[in-house]
Amino acid sequence: INAEYMGVQIDSALTTIKAKIDIQKSVEEQVKLIIKDLVLKLPLTKVAAFEGKLIIPNTYVGKVQSTLKSFCSVNSENWSEDSWIANVSLTTSEYDPLIQFLTKSTNGDFQFESDMTPPTSSPSTPSNKKNNTNNKKNNKK
Repeated sequence: INAEYMGVQIDSALTTIKAKIDIQKSVEEQVKLIIKDLVLKLPLTKVAAFEGKLIIPNTYVGKVQSTLKSFCSVNSENWSEDSWIANVSLTTSEYDPLIQFLTKSTNGDFQFESDMTPPTSSPSTPSNKKNNTNNKKNNKK
């Protein structure tokens, strides 16, 4: 299952916090109270597993930038003459989908650099010894 928590875990946490539904109160009010208690049992925030630098040629940035933010958090960004450079943070479960999305959207013309080892290594995401995923098809300069 690709879900963060399974239904059994959520049900158990709701039982633990003794969540009760009151038909006299608004749904919004009750949800806020339940989530406040639920967060103590099940962390509901994204935790960045690692950070990296993403380099995408300017020709692809418009195509990928908005969707990219669904895979990772962009901490800072800069523009060079030919590339968009972003420092990003992401969870381990977001790494492979991010690399697959970028490979497809840029025809493999991007780089992902990180000091940390990527969480999984799939055959379609080659990396060198410096943990630099460089998917450029042509390394001409």
